[in-house]
Amino acid sequence: MKWPAMLAGALHSLGLVLLLGSLSLAAGAQDEQAERGVSGIQRVLRMLSTMKDNAKEEKLEDQVAWKKQEQWCTLRDQALKKEIAANVEELETVEAENERLSSEIDDLDEDISKLAGELESLSSKLNKTNSERNAQRLAFVEEEKDFRGSVEALDLAIKKLEAGNKGDSLLQSSAGSLPEEAHQLVASFLDSNEGGPPEAAAYEFQSGGIVDMLKKLYDKFKDKLWESQKEESKNKQAHKLLVTDLEASVATAEQDQKAKVALKQRKNQKVAENNRRIKDETAIKEDNQKALLDTSTSCKEKKSEFDEKQKVLSEEMEAIDKASEVISSQVMGAGQKLLEGSGGTSFAALRSSASARRASSRGVQRQQVRQYLSKQADHLHSQSLSLLVQKLEADPFAKIQKMIHGLIVKLQQEALQDSEEHGYCETELAKNSVTRSTLTERMESLQADIEESKASITQLSSETASLSDEVQDATAAYYKAAEFRKEEHYRNKATMEEAASAQKAVAQAITILREFYSRGAALLQDAKPAEGGSAALLQQGAPGRDSGAVVAMLEVVQSDFAKAEADTRAAEQNAKMMFKEMEAQHKEDKMVKEKQIQFNVKEKAEKNSDVKAKADELHNMDLQLDSAKRFLEKLQEKCGVTTGSHAERAAQLEEEIQTLKNALEMFNMEAEKADTMETQV
Repeated sequence: MKWPAMLAGALHSLGLVLLLGSLSLAAGAQDEQAERGVSGIQRVLRMLSTMKDNAKEEKLEDQVAWKKQEQWCTLRDQALKKEIAANVEELETVEAENERLSSEIDDLDEDISKLAGELESLSSKLNKTNSERNAQRLAFVEEEKDFRGSVEALDLAIKKLEAGNKGDSLLQSSAGSLPEEAHQLVASFLDSNEGGPPEAAAYEFQSGGIVDMLKKLYDKFKDKLWESQKEESKNKQAHKLLVTDLEASVATAEQDQKAKVALKQRKNQKVAENNRRIKDETAIKEDNQKALLDTSTSCKEKKSEFDEKQKVLSEEMEAIDKASEVISSQVMGAGQKLLEGSGGTSFAALRSSASARRASSRGVQRQQVRQYLSKQADHLHSQSLSLLVQKLEADPFAKIQKMIHGLIVKLQQEALQDSEEHGYCETELAKNSVTRSTLTERMESLQADIEESKASITQLSSETASLSDEVQDATAAYYKAAEFRKEEHYRNKATMEEAASAQKAVAQAITILREFYSRGAALLQDAKPAEGGSAALLQQGAPGRDSGAVVAMLEVVQSDFAKAEADTRAAEQNAKMMFKEMEAQHKEDKMVKEKQIQFNVKEKAEKNSDVKAKADELHNMDLQLDSAKRFLEKLQEKCGVTTGSHAERAAQLEEEIQTLKNALEMFNMEAEKADTMETQV
């Protein structure tokens, strides 16, 4: 039991004990004090009645106050529990997101590590390829230099032999530059003439054979030089394609690595931000939990105090009833007997006179109370006070007091009932408001999500259609380029075949002319030309004089065909390389766009499914909101008054009760004055 309640109970009990003791003493007083004792007993009974009424009023006031406190405790408890549930939900959501982000970061770390290994491998392969290509290029340069030197030396030797230089001077001047095979051929030619200087015709005939052989060697080394250059061009193109592919792979891997590193940084930032949110939300949750515990503890303590005080007040009213019963049945009877047995005539006269004075005093008192109650009834527009004013004239004094007590109790009970109904209405209205607010917020969030998803679906559809058009256009362009490349390849192939065939034909023509003019030179040496003979024709005809020019022109033609073949071959190789690059780029772009299309289609399907699920949820929540609104209409119809009107009603009831208490106080004060006057008389 709390100290205020214990003290109040002790004081009430002590008052009753003293009162009963005084009453016992009054019952045994002398005859001359009997009348005064009876008046004191009546005053005590009124005091007991007032004490009981005060206890009853205090009990009702405490009940009204507790209903308000209980309503506050309930609403506060519900609000804190809702906030804590929201805190827990938020923490679970953020922690789940952090777990997902941590898993994704681990996957990104693994991908970044793999990409780093892949980049290292690609870089090593690229360096190795470049090193091998450099070595290959150096070998080609040396080989080309050797072949080119041999071709130039053979060309010089052929020109010198055709100009009539001796073999020994040729060997001396070309020492170290002729190929070994050509050197042995010339040396063998010189060895066959060691017996003495050959005849001019024989020398020219033999040197012609050497020239033909050297020219064959010249053609052979020239072909080797061409094959070497062609192989070098092929190796160069292959290296370029390989390097392009490796560099593209390196660029792609580096781009993927940068993208994943950036994504990892963003996810780490999000994790850090979520950790701060978790810390803040945890602090808020702990504050709410502490507030909930404090509220629960405080409300329990106040409930305990309320119950204890209600118990004390009930015990006090029970004790007052018992004391009043004892006084009325025992003490009052003894005092009345004392009055009847001691000089009743004079005492009756005195009592009659005192009663007259008391009646006059009560008339004035009743008029004052009536005026006061009438004024308050007009001020408060109270029907209860107006009815009480009307009864003041007709009803006896004691009955008026009892009526006022009854009206106070009635108004207090009415205030308690209003408070209970208002508490119920406030609680249900608050719950309904929270429900409607929660549903509305969730519906707005769902509607926003649906609109966002629909916008994403539209964007995905547009992007997918655009990508599909791009893939179709790129595929059509690729097939067109492939068809053009095919035609170009056939043209280049035909050109190269025609050039090669032309070169062979020109070479064959050169060989025929050289053999013919070689035989013609031998005939001129063996016989003098007869008039009109073939020898004369050889001497007179242009072939002898113009053979070198014809052969030279044919060689120029042969060289042009060779150049045309080489240019066409180089153009073919370049076109082939460019087409392969374009083809590789087309395949890569097509693969990327097709994957993006597949991703978009999948995401669009997920978005459509999400829209459908959220639309269903939105429909269900709309039904719940309609139900909550219908319940709100019933509540408003049932509760009737608003919070403001309830406050006005409670204030008016409180003022009416206070008015009645003031009127009762006026009655009691006048009654005490009248009793005092009567006692003195």
